[in-house]
Amino acid sequence: RWIDRIGDARRPHLVGIWPFISLRNAEFMANEVPGVSVPAWALEEMSKANGDKQESVKRGVGIARRVMEALDDACEGFCVSAPLGKMEVALMSLNGTRT
Repeated sequence: RWIDRIGDARRPHLVGIWPFISLRNAEFMANEVPGVSVPAWALEEMSKANGDKQESVKRGVGIARRVMEALDDACEGFCVSAPLGKMEVALMSLNGTRT
């Protein structure tokens, strides 16, 4: 939607990515962080982990990759955060993506 709004005034953009590590983490980002948009499909995907920590990270990384693939042609790059200091999750999110 933001590309449609800015039209010809488009400048290079970096997209911030926060890989989720739990449903609670995803819900916090969706409900408590101003300016952050978490789609319903992502919350639904995180709920499928049923509280399993490893499964939650796997699903959160999958969501991050899906978003980066969808936006790859619409931006110049990504700024991937290490959620709650978990650098390995950020690196897993970048594995196999363009750099």
